Amino acid sequence: MIRIRKQLKWFAAPLALLLVILTGCQAVGGLDINAALLGSKDRLNQSSESKQSLQVKVTPSANATEEDQAMIDLINSFSLYIDSAKAEDMNNASIKGSVHYQSATIPFLLSLDEEGVALHVEGAKQPIYISTAQDPAMPDMTEYNKLVEDTVWNLASFVVKHLPNPDKISVGQSEETVNGEKLNLTKLHAEISGAEVLKMVRPFLSSIAQDENDLKQLIGEFYEVAEVLISSMEEMEGMEGVADGMLPATKEEAVSTYYGIIKGFLDEYVKTIDAEIEKMLKETPELKTVFSDKSNLVVDYYFDKDLNARKTRADLTVALPTSEDIPVSQVNVVSESEAWNYNGKVAADKVDLSKGYLDPLYGDVTTGDWLRNFEGAKPVYDLLLQSGMTSSYLYLESKDPVYGAVNVKGTAFVPLRYFAEQFDAEVKWAKGSKQITVINDLTLEKSTYTLGSKKATVNGKEVTLPQAPYTDQGTVYVPLRSIADALGASITVEDGWYVAQRD
Repeated sequence: MIRIRKQLKWFAAPLALLLVILTGCQAVGGLDINAALLGSKDRLNQSSESKQSLQVKVTPSANATEEDQAMIDLINSFSLYIDSAKAEDMNNASIKGSVHYQSATIPFLLSLDEEGVALHVEGAKQPIYISTAQDPAMPDMTEYNKLVEDTVWNLASFVVKHLPNPDKISVGQSEETVNGEKLNLTKLHAEISGAEVLKMVRPFLSSIAQDENDLKQLIGEFYEVAEVLISSMEEMEGMEGVADGMLPATKEEAVSTYYGIIKGFLDEYVKTIDAEIEKMLKETPELKTVFSDKSNLVVDYYFDKDLNARKTRADLTVALPTSEDIPVSQVNVVSESEAWNYNGKVAADKVDLSKGYLDPLYGDVTTGDWLRNFEGAKPVYDLLLQSGMTSSYLYLESKDPVYGAVNVKGTAFVPLRYFAEQFDAEVKWAKGSKQITVINDLTLEKSTYTLGSKKATVNGKEVTLPQAPYTDQGTVYVPLRSIADALGASITVEDGWYVAQRD
């Protein structure tokens, strides 16, 4: 576990490079970079079609084990191809493509509308659906969502405005083929190294500190968002007055107060940022590798006369420090895309939900349901099995009759329903009947127990139990090892605890 956490730490570090993908406050070669990358907010509702590819390559380090190499080979076999992405507007879109790994191909269709998100994987019995519709019992958040949308967009524009240009950035003309059509496009090329990322921090913060008007405007917008959110919360039953005193009384007061705090922080931090970075690299010398010239991002954007990005290519390489905890020396991600039919007639593809679907958020979907749903999509089915989703552990105290086990004449008994539910098994017991049926969630095999009888059926086979099942205060107890066998679990004893484990 310690090793995994350390590895995640270094795999997360490259994300810092993505924060400065491109951008600048000044035009280059007559191209307004801010307008090209962000444009107006109206672009969010712009219809278009596109395609994209993504490949990952991981370079093993000298200390990579065979197990590490196997995982690296699996990662290196991964690629994503989006053959058709259709955007009607901000709320309606679809992505049709395939995921590839090793020799497997997983075609899929993802669709989005105002009600939710649906995913269909080729070969699956049913699609997956996640509803995003607002709960009628909740207050109307339309105004809040609109404010958040506007504020996030303005924040992105604010950040892009102040990020400095990388040293290597150029603009030129290029003839490119997009979706089979030859076009004369404006090419924006930029390169940035890991070392340059750190050098950009101080001018970025300094530029923000000098932009009083826009900074105050942003603070005011965040105040309005918080004000509407609090107002909506207080409409809920039992939440009246819960947020009293959380915000300044007026927007003007909030802007004045928080601008002073932020401005003071930025001014002070700009003075010390170089020393802080030097201290960070001294305390964590491994970061010198990540933020070095060995890490770099190279991007190419191709714009038409309307500043629509018609073609892009991004190549990100992140160097990782030499360490016994990290079996990887370098990670490389390459992405390419093309886009067309801007503001044209676009109809998103829809996932068919008419024959049912799996709802992982609000539906009662078990592990067995997932596996059976993807039996016809073998690559996904195999991945689910390899993910360990069928694994279960249950610790039972040897003297706890409610959540553990009890000894009856040398036989360990457990509460049947409690034990079964820990393994997603279904229990059927008709009132007044002495017979209880347990259905294994993974295999759908049935096991039947009869109160007061040693005769039982476990996964279709007749067996003789060491002791008969019994009830105590309405709870049915069965022999532990028998119910464990029925659900594919093994039993071991550790320090007075029974451990039920299913791989």
